Amino acid sequence: LVSPSGTEIVLQNAVGSSAVNLDALYDDAGTGSAATVNHVVDAVYDITCPAQGSPTQPLSTFDGELSQGNWTLKVCDDAGADLAYINEFKVFITGTPACVSTVNISSFAPQLGPVGTVVTFIGSGFTGATAVKFGSLNASIYTVVNDNTITAKLPPNATTSLITIVDASGCAKKTSSVFTLISSTGTCGNNMSGTGSDLFVSEVFDGTTGDDQYVEIFNPTLSTIALSGYSLRIIAYGNTGSNTTNIAFTAGATIASGAVYTLRIGNIVTSICNLTINQTNGAGGFNGNDEVFLLKASSIIDYVPNPTTLSGAGFSQQRNATVTGPSATYNATEWTITGTESCSNLGTGPYPAGPLITVTTQPQDVNCSSISFTAAATTSIGTTSYLWKYFN
Repeated sequence: LVSPSGTEIVLQNAVGSSAVNLDALYDDAGTGSAATVNHVVDAVYDITCPAQGSPTQPLSTFDGELSQGNWTLKVCDDAGADLAYINEFKVFITGTPACVSTVNISSFAPQLGPVGTVVTFIGSGFTGATAVKFGSLNASIYTVVNDNTITAKLPPNATTSLITIVDASGCAKKTSSVFTLISSTGTCGNNMSGTGSDLFVSEVFDGTTGDDQYVEIFNPTLSTIALSGYSLRIIAYGNTGSNTTNIAFTAGATIASGAVYTLRIGNIVTSICNLTINQTNGAGGFNGNDEVFLLKASSIIDYVPNPTTLSGAGFSQQRNATVTGPSATYNATEWTITGTESCSNLGTGPYPAGPLITVTTQPQDVNCSSISFTAAATTSIGTTSYLWKYFN
């Protein structure tokens, strides 16, 4: 037997001897046995029965295929002295028909928003709808306005997902595009502001002459951090081996969110950099083959080996703006290194922390009978575009 899709199974092969006819009913659920006298099978044929004439494959081989189309029964009579022909055959198809939704979703708006956003659907077949789902979650509230319009409220814990409308018969229709969830909490700013985990070394600077070195510590978090639990360690490798210097920060020192703490290390009288520093340490400086460590309590949280590949005195290592926290393992991709030192970035972190956009006038209804409100905001990072969202 061959299905419209081309799947072929053997129902029966070489059953009987010199009898005349074959009259059989094949059913995977049958319990009868094959009677081979005159090739007549009187009982419901058990296709899984291992008796003589048992078909090679079950009818369930066709499960999942479309039944519409031409079915073909192939019969081969290999006896040499007679003529065979097919009187009749039927295929009985059972199963659950596919669920075809009467809903047609033409569009929905808005296509993004926070929890509580009311989404309006335009289409047809909405009368009698039994559910609206955002992903796997039922809408908090939904209203069938008419056969062409439904409104539904985005439920708590919803995520970015397709939306499903279930019609009166229980059949579902999904939107062709997702609804994008906008988090209603968080901070405004650039891609890294306020997301840092802890203090880290943001710049290491070595002047071209004498002991004129700086180490800059940056606070990428949203909170002011006291330096009482931190310390700096420098290991200098000279001709006689390593020399370790441990530096405690000034008592009571803190670093505000988005600010830096700059240490000048060395005993040079006049620095090439004219900037405000937070602390001076008169210990010997460092050069290109030395190491800088930031410790929290007694544990190393940030490690910065100075670049040994640069020839001559003077270099600058600056942390890139993609870094959000310290690392006890050095990663060269986090740094911009130059052998021509510049003082221009000392005293300034890789990026500002904290909210960069300040709402100066909070939204207030102008007219409660219509969608109208006013709002204003300022930014500290230049030109910024704003996208205001509302929900009722």
